[in-house]
Amino acid sequence: FADSFSLTNGASIIASTAGEGNAGSVTVNARDRVSLDVGDIFSNVRETAVGNGGAIRIFADSFSLTNGASIIASTAGEGNAGSVTVNARDRVSLDFGDIFSNVRETAVGNGGAIRITANTFSLSNGANLLSSTIGQGNAGNITIRADRSVFLRGGNQGLFTDISSAVNGIGRGRAGDIDVATDSLSIANGARLLTSTGGQGRAGDITINARNQISLDGSDSDRVRSLISSGSTEAGRGRGGDIQITADSLSVTRGAQISATADGRGRAGNIIINARDTVSFDGETPDGQQTSSAVSTVGTTGVGQGGRIQIRTGSLSLTDGGQLQTLSQGQGNAGNIIIDASENITFDGTTSNGRFPSGAFSNVETIGGVGNGGTIRIAADSFTLTNRGLVTTRNSNQGNAGNIDIRADNLILNGGTINAQTVARNGGNIALQDVDLLLMRNDSLISTEAGTAQQGGGGNGGDITIGDGFIVTVPLENSDIEANAFDGRGGNIQIATQGIFGTQFRETQTPASDITASSRFGVSGTVQINNPVVDPSQGLVELPSTIIDASNLIAQTCPAGGSTTNDLSEFVITGRGGLPPSPSDPQDEDAVLTDWATLEDSQELRRERQLANEIERIPEEIPENGNSEAILEAQGWQLNENGDVILIAQTSSISPDSVAISSRDCALGGTER
Repeated sequence: FADSFSLTNGASIIASTAGEGNAGSVTVNARDRVSLDVGDIFSNVRETAVGNGGAIRIFADSFSLTNGASIIASTAGEGNAGSVTVNARDRVSLDFGDIFSNVRETAVGNGGAIRITANTFSLSNGANLLSSTIGQGNAGNITIRADRSVFLRGGNQGLFTDISSAVNGIGRGRAGDIDVATDSLSIANGARLLTSTGGQGRAGDITINARNQISLDGSDSDRVRSLISSGSTEAGRGRGGDIQITADSLSVTRGAQISATADGRGRAGNIIINARDTVSFDGETPDGQQTSSAVSTVGTTGVGQGGRIQIRTGSLSLTDGGQLQTLSQGQGNAGNIIIDASENITFDGTTSNGRFPSGAFSNVETIGGVGNGGTIRIAADSFTLTNRGLVTTRNSNQGNAGNIDIRADNLILNGGTINAQTVARNGGNIALQDVDLLLMRNDSLISTEAGTAQQGGGGNGGDITIGDGFIVTVPLENSDIEANAFDGRGGNIQIATQGIFGTQFRETQTPASDITASSRFGVSGTVQINNPVVDPSQGLVELPSTIIDASNLIAQTCPAGGSTTNDLSEFVITGRGGLPPSPSDPQDEDAVLTDWATLEDSQELRRERQLANEIERIPEEIPENGNSEAILEAQGWQLNENGDVILIAQTSSISPDSVAISSRDCALGGTER
């Protein structure tokens, strides 16, 4: 126990056993800092020992290991190696220093676990965390827990910076697992996470969980590449481990790689990526010899099945040579590729040197490959292949191609290719389902061609099924859909579509955009297109050839009576006014609304016209010599027996049944009766 503790200038602490019994443990507890600089801590079980190694435990605020310093827990006798635990409240840093857990050649026992816990963890400049077995026993597991970040960076002179667990040489056992959990992980400049088997036993699994981002960036040097890998070497007798990555986003750049291989006897492991937001593979190494990729491979010396690559994310992009590959160069089928994106997928083949196309590949190679191509399944809202972007399952040897199944609302090929081809056997099947729009431009290709070796190229063309939506091409851009064969039967093409534009079925290929299912020396396949028949004239009404007399459409009640032509009403429309274009159309909100004329209105107008005519017949003045009496000003009024008001020129005698009122009475407020 101390405030701080350091080992320098070759100083060391050793706990070992060479006889019967366990070695002691080493514990360092410091409130502040523990550092090893050209200093070592050992826990050993020697060859003659029968017993277990002791544990090495370090507790501090921060821990550093530099300039070749090391912590080693090993067993060479009969017993397990001790574990190594480093627990720091702040940071753990290894810069050109190592932590080892070994099962040596003479040992019978398991390697000890390595556990790192900190806020931040960094490994740089050739530093290593290594767990291995070369004897009879399993290598230990490596576990890293860092709340904030894990940073791995390779050496400036091509030194390997590794976190690794392996079964080597004559070792019999299982390689340890590597488990990393943090907020963000960065692997750069040739740093590597590795599990492998070169002996008898399977490689360990690699599990990475990051709450935020994982970045895997290539090297500035052409000699090394940043790598996450699990597999078997040529001498290995066991399956490769699985690689499982979970994060918010994953970025693989500048030729970095995620790899699951089988170069020995045993299947390759699987690569499983779950990213809530994005996954991207972009770019090549500086020399252009390697590209950013996820690869599952059965090597030339491998005997076993390829592992699958499975990606679930929001969006996926493969650009500047980025690739997903399952390959068989040995004895075994290539693995499957499964992609599920809730938003969009983009494969863009534009590259700096044109060496690597971007895309998803499941291939059996020409040299040594014995097996079938794997299946590719892709689901997305939108899927775009541009500039040589590819989805291909191809068999270049004596085997069948795999199948391709794509489900996307919009599938856009602009110089892109989807193919399931073989050299000598049957082409794979392609199913494009739930596709609302299939757009093909600029020499795009969908093909299940068989027998590309031509002479001696047997095999039938695969089937193509396209469902539901529209198919759009440009006639002269030579974008083809083909299920052709050389010696065998052409494949079948079945299309259910709402409409096809710019392409059509043809017996043989032409420079135009074609749909073909031919065979050069065999029987052609069938092409069935289910296109709903639409009659353009359906619902149309034939217009009359004669002009309609509009006067016959005027209701006879419009005049509302009248005995002469002059009494007839008129109905005039200038423009539409408040009327819609047709009875079934809604009224325009800007239209001028006009009240309708009613029968009562027409009668009132008639009375007004009669009164106006009578007024016009009244002379403007009375002739001087006429018999008519001069017009006098009314001096009063009276009621007759009918109750009518009669104006009178002068008051006269009033009958008992009448009342007369003079204008003077009106002025004085009237009289009482």
